[in-house]
Amino acid sequence: MYIAEIDITEQIKSFSYFAEKDDMNHASDAIILICQKTLMKPSEVLFEIKEASYRKKPADYEMAEKILNAMKKSKPINHSHITDSLKDAKFGIEEALKSGNPAVIRNYVMAVKLDMDQVLKELSL
Repeated sequence: MYIAEIDITEQIKSFSYFAEKDDMNHASDAIILICQKTLMKPSEVLFEIKEASYRKKPADYEMAEKILNAMKKSKPINHSHITDSLKDAKFGIEEALKSGNPAVIRNYVMAVKLDMDQVLKELSL
């Protein structure tokens, strides 16, 4: 069995500094750096920080809790919906090219517009 020691002292200090400043964006950046070094998931890192800082560093605990709650509230992207919309668009292009009929092309453009609106809503842009 191999044991690896990874020094994340600077990243933890950075997280603590931004937690004290109540700066969630930069604290999240520090979490990402920790994840890159440790190859852990962000939720695992945040749970470890919460566990380690429960009584010692209340600002770290609260920031980890705040980031975890934000992660839970964020909606995952439905990739299958986007893939289906792209397949529909490709099929429509092929059909419009075959027919050459202006009405078919117009209907196709409207259908693609509706699909794009749905995808944009899905991505929350």
